[in-house]
Amino acid sequence: VTGVQTCALPICGDDHLIKVWKLSNVELTLIKEMKAHNDIMYKVIPLSKDRFASCSEDNTVKIWKDDDKYKLISTLKHDGYVYSIIQLKGKEELVSSYYVHSGNTPSGIAFWDLEHYKKTNVINGHYAYFSTRMIELPDGNIALSSSVEPYPIVIIESSTYTIKKQVQLEGTITSHSSLSVLNE
Repeated sequence: VTGVQTCALPICGDDHLIKVWKLSNVELTLIKEMKAHNDIMYKVIPLSKDRFASCSEDNTVKIWKDDDKYKLISTLKHDGYVYSIIQLKGKEELVSSYYVHSGNTPSGIAFWDLEHYKKTNVINGHYAYFSTRMIELPDGNIALSSSVEPYPIVIIESSTYTIKKQVQLEGTITSHSSLSVLNE
């Protein structure tokens, strides 16, 4: 394929490493490999302002500079495994879902200010367990699917940090299920 621009592709996995690959005209070249987390990683996503984020079972989201050095900028600590992260469109706000194994602290969804790397709000709920699919809807609200019984799709109003609706599905959602917005 000709005319493909060069871009970096950060990839994560069970080896605790982020591997940054250069993609140029369908040729892949490894340009950086770094130990990013101390446990399994679930996602790497692009952020605004030349940054990207990664999340892991080591109870952290890490924010990285997206340049030649790929330096760690900030570590956002959670009370449990972090399964999913998104940045809300047009906002300097990151949303993370995390699962806590202990009985005293609830699992939940955390909202983070990406200007100051501070937690701004939390919504507690069991649905955060294996909520590996979280997306921003066209209206700015957030949808997440949970692969723990009763397998809800949860809609969160991002402006008020409240649960707007929970929809119980028949059957099960697995950690490999997909959640997407299609054109109407």
